[in-house]
Amino acid sequence: MIAREDYGTVLITKGEHAGTIGYYDDDIDELEAVVYIGTALFQEGITVLREHLEPTDEKIILLSLHRLLNKHPEVKDYFGLVLRG
Repeated sequence: MIAREDYGTVLITKGEHAGTIGYYDDDIDELEAVVYIGTALFQEGITVLREHLEPTDEKIILLSLHRLLNKHPEVKDYFGLVLRG
């Protein structure tokens, strides 16, 4: 289980979205968290029990960011980002 307020990229381990990488962004209460799946800037968050969340490796974060920027070039433009390699 991920610690409360340990926001960032997570793996959902149980429930409807088991096996999905998401972004833990906020807490609803002591047990439930708000997680974004896919492109957080363009979607509504889902509610997931924090006990169903595990932190991810830094490489997953970079892969997720790379996929986001390739799928939504407007994000790159908005933040002035340049992909290398």
